[in-house]
Amino acid sequence: MAHTKGSRISGDNPEWLCVARLGAPHGVRGDMKVEAMTEDAATLRSLKTFHKGPGGEQVTLRLIRPHKMGFIGHVEGVESPEAAKAWTRVELYAPRAALPELEDDDHYHADLMGMAVLSEEGETLGEVIGVTNFGAGDILEISRGKGVSMLPFTREAVLDVRAKDKQIIIDSDFLA
Repeated sequence: MAHTKGSRISGDNPEWLCVARLGAPHGVRGDMKVEAMTEDAATLRSLKTFHKGPGGEQVTLRLIRPHKMGFIGHVEGVESPEAAKAWTRVELYAPRAALPELEDDDHYHADLMGMAVLSEEGETLGEVIGVTNFGAGDILEISRGKGVSMLPFTREAVLDVRAKDKQIIIDSDFLA
């Protein structure tokens, strides 16, 4: 349960994961900011091609250098700031098979979506509807009928992730 990988699933297709989001143009050559949706840069750098949407148009993205919380990158064929602007907020996907195999204690954000959240006693408390990270660690968004609760994705709060059963066992003292 120790780690999550920041790729999220594509709607109804679990075989495609969102691995990057393109941002604003940077400079005069068509470069743009790139937000990595993976836990580490090595994963993003290991991918040779990306797709504009799940299974969509194939895109070649060259990561030029680190920049703040992401990278400066260049999409092949984009040669001006005006052309780069059209790519702002475009999400790039990769097939799950192209991503590194996970350790036993690791999970893609995508795989947590829709999991039932249970107390140690087996009481159903809700369902995972999102995973966010504001800089201090991953937080599970849990739908609880009439509202949404936030739960830190830590060893103290999340006691077990039973991927095969699509269940997360938590210490319910952490739910507000």
